[in-house]
Amino acid sequence: MCLIAVVGIAALSACTVDTAVLATGFFVCHGDNDCGDGFGCLRAQPYGPDFCAPICDPEDTSSCDGICTRVVDSTRYEGLCLHGCGISNDGTASGCPAPELSCVRTGSGSDGVCHSARGCSSSADCAAGDLCLTEPAATIRQFLDLDIEADHFYCLPGSEPPTAATPTGTCPDGTWPAHFPVGFDPVTRERIEKLGCVAGCSAVNPRCPPAFGCLVTRPIVTGVGQTYCVPGFYGVPCTDDSNCLFGRCLETGYGLRYCTETCNDAARLGSCERLVEPRVVGGTMRLVCDPSQNGGAEGGVCVPEFGIGGACSPTTASAYTCADGLTCHEGRSAMGLAVSFCTQPCTTAADCPALFLPLDPVMPSYECNDAPEGGRFCWPADRGFDDEL
Repeated sequence: MCLIAVVGIAALSACTVDTAVLATGFFVCHGDNDCGDGFGCLRAQPYGPDFCAPICDPEDTSSCDGICTRVVDSTRYEGLCLHGCGISNDGTASGCPAPELSCVRTGSGSDGVCHSARGCSSSADCAAGDLCLTEPAATIRQFLDLDIEADHFYCLPGSEPPTAATPTGTCPDGTWPAHFPVGFDPVTRERIEKLGCVAGCSAVNPRCPPAFGCLVTRPIVTGVGQTYCVPGFYGVPCTDDSNCLFGRCLETGYGLRYCTETCNDAARLGSCERLVEPRVVGGTMRLVCDPSQNGGAEGGVCVPEFGIGGACSPTTASAYTCADGLTCHEGRSAMGLAVSFCTQPCTTAADCPALFLPLDPVMPSYECNDAPEGGRFCWPADRGFDDEL
């Protein structure tokens, strides 16, 4: 074994890193073989270089001094430790073992994890055209008037502007363009958005970088297996606390986890329903208090309930539960793929109930659309039925 002692260059294919040095340094990797015994290669792309991290046990909090991220692939189920760091009241961060690591806030507390992404306070701290995740986080916090922190995040790759040839924008390989809310129009209250690039993921391997969760509900509605990482706002699926911009990654039943709060904590912020802004999640879900979750401790947990256009599971209906009055429709997409979504039959848009409207009710509601397999069903007016299905 050869020792790579130069910080940030542990990427030579025939070498591994001395584990004594790994514990206090920062080493880039392309796979687990680049790291020493007891370490694995933690995925950080496209927001920073992948780097070596200690192996830990997701079920044993003492095995990691920060957050033990769950690693799921075809060969293993274990965790890699993101070292913890602290963020003081004056905004000063400390605790990361190397200058190449930024302290990234997780959830709404005062702690963070050390990551190779470029830290930022605003997009001015990022490369030209890139987006600082602090801006959409602060936008949602301000709009919902939530008493939570929204700083110490990192830079996201910016998307090239849309053109006739690339109407959704252009991103680096392995990433997809996404619209991020960076403000709301003071008159119409419609979102002001900026394009950024997000990493890909899947239900089989839902690992996402900090402050992002894998949108595992998308394949259910679209029939397409590939999905992508989205900012970890309330109501976003997660595997551990590192995925959550807001709240904590809590079990909500049937083996599912979401960025959410206990019912008691949500009550201090207003209510479970108040945590989710429909302009962010497309008006397809909300959080409601389930007092049976968490063993009844802390009043239970805010769990997702899906509205028109939201995911559902026809064979295990309780896993993805449709709101009262809606049914789980099994159909086919325009490409012939099997899809399932919450809806109800309709003749005109007047038949579609006004569910999950935002706190400020200036928002399109629902349309009555023809489904590819026949029949007419309610669908969110701000999402193209043909585009999604």
